[in-house]
Amino acid sequence: MKILKYIVLVLAAFLWLEGCSTGLSTWLFERGLVKDDYRYGDLYRMSNLSKFRELKETCSTRNLKKESGTHLVLAGDSFTEFGRMDSSNFVASKYSYIRVDGNADVQLDTSAFNVLVIETVERHFRERFVDVWDGVNVVSNQIVHSVVEKPSFLNRLINLEMPYSTELHEGVLFGYDCMMTIRDWKAALNYKLFDRVDDNVRLNKTGEHLLYYLPSEPGISSAFDEITKSEIDSLVNYVNATALKYKEQGFDKVILSVIPNKTSILGRDLGNYNQLISRIQNHPNLKTQVLDAYGILNKLGAEGYAKGDTHWNCQGKLAWETELNKEFKPI
Repeated sequence: MKILKYIVLVLAAFLWLEGCSTGLSTWLFERGLVKDDYRYGDLYRMSNLSKFRELKETCSTRNLKKESGTHLVLAGDSFTEFGRMDSSNFVASKYSYIRVDGNADVQLDTSAFNVLVIETVERHFRERFVDVWDGVNVVSNQIVHSVVEKPSFLNRLINLEMPYSTELHEGVLFGYDCMMTIRDWKAALNYKLFDRVDDNVRLNKTGEHLLYYLPSEPGISSAFDEITKSEIDSLVNYVNATALKYKEQGFDKVILSVIPNKTSILGRDLGNYNQLISRIQNHPNLKTQVLDAYGILNKLGAEGYAKGDTHWNCQGKLAWETELNKEFKPI
């Protein structure tokens, strides 16, 4: 009996530890001891609706000829983050990626053709341009970063995060298909008996498409709340001011690309879409170049988005990056 108590104690301590230590969770994942619980998509992970349980595609690697003397600085969010895109997706000979919601130093070669792309999902566009966007600091001198040694497993193990992360714990504990199936049963029961799904997701009226909840909610991220003409005018002014600022600092092109919410394409039956992107892109005072992601994904429809995820699939991503690569082709 005492041995059983110790076994339970050790097991509980281990589960608590991996819920606090990203190092331990990463170590387990790298060795195949746990699975990526996002492999079926972020929306499926939240909803556990088996209808949308589909492995995310692995996009084929492209062998693109690089255009010498070109530099792409991509300020983006989760649509363009590492793991979805990297330098191999673009023809630019130099590639710099920064978070659009962060701030980073970038050095420009004045003899090169420098392009800044500001990519943001639609639901965050209004908050990004409540003022002039300033996520890039153009610097004149190369900043030398010291080499950071990879910490040992022991150091990563004891690098605990407080408070305890329920998401981290659940990712390790429930990432296996057998555990997901049990959660699917529970989700199916709630949906069929009570017409209830997880608070973080929505279904469109026909139940064909799984969507993130935020664009359906009232507020600055809504796809359906009315947006005044004066706010649209203000947003356009700040977009123009941002482009002018970075052209003065050495960029040859500044391009805005607003990625439509999945709701704005596949969930328009949930309300009266406010047409935010088209009102910005077709504004008579807009002087900033745009990469029309709305047109691309609206044309593709469901074929442009992952079934169980908020983001685009390989087809949607390829269509977008193909259009961007045209900006580096010689005239």
